[in-house]
Amino acid sequence: MNPIWTYIAGLFTVMTTLYATWTNYRTNRIKNEYDGKFTAGRLKIESAIADAKIIIDEKVTESKVQIEQDTLLFAEYRHLVEGFKATITNLQSTVNHLEEGLTHCEKHHQEALIENTSLRSNMILLQKSIDELQRSHQVTKNIGTIEQHMRESGALVVSNETGAIMEWSYGAQILFGFTKEDAAGQQIADLLVPLDLREAHNTAFRRLMASQRTTISHQIKDMRALTKVGDEIRVNINVQGYKKGEHWIVTAVFLQI
Repeated sequence: MNPIWTYIAGLFTVMTTLYATWTNYRTNRIKNEYDGKFTAGRLKIESAIADAKIIIDEKVTESKVQIEQDTLLFAEYRHLVEGFKATITNLQSTVNHLEEGLTHCEKHHQEALIENTSLRSNMILLQKSIDELQRSHQVTKNIGTIEQHMRESGALVVSNETGAIMEWSYGAQILFGFTKEDAAGQQIADLLVPLDLREAHNTAFRRLMASQRTTISHQIKDMRALTKVGDEIRVNINVQGYKKGEHWIVTAVFLQI
């Protein structure tokens, strides 16, 4: 073979080998660069996802805690609302009962009101005096005088046919020591009648309530009565009663002797 062609063939082989080597090097370098960038990008994405997950978990935990707190708070509010509703219902029932009692008193006690005009006038004047004293901050100085007038004017107690107390005046509180809250709903005999007289009182009261009478007008002289501290006092009692249907309204005015 011609040496020149042999040389050219060898040179071509060398150049082909060099080109293949350079091509492989270039390909591997590009591949490594892209692999590095891809790996770095993937790590950044994974890191960002992990950070986002931590933040989301924290927000979810905070939301759960807030929801639990809001749930407890809502339960407390609901309990308070239910309590208010029950209180309002009880108050409305009490107001209705009192209004009914006052209506009966106004309609069926005209005679008793006329007979006790003086007592009512004194009590109104005394109540006005108390209001004026409270407004002028002089209650402490004058309470002894007011209590004395209350005792002299009498104590008004209103009960029904069972003997349960429906109304208890301020004069009754002064005379016997029981507040209106203490007396409300209590049996008048259990509260004011001494034990040795109680059975006889209850028997007479039941007999009177079961009678065919529709009105009561009775004076009781020199009767023993109990106070809150257990002392006995002597009183005169003016009893007036009116019956409508099956129900009685009985008023008693106590005057200390």
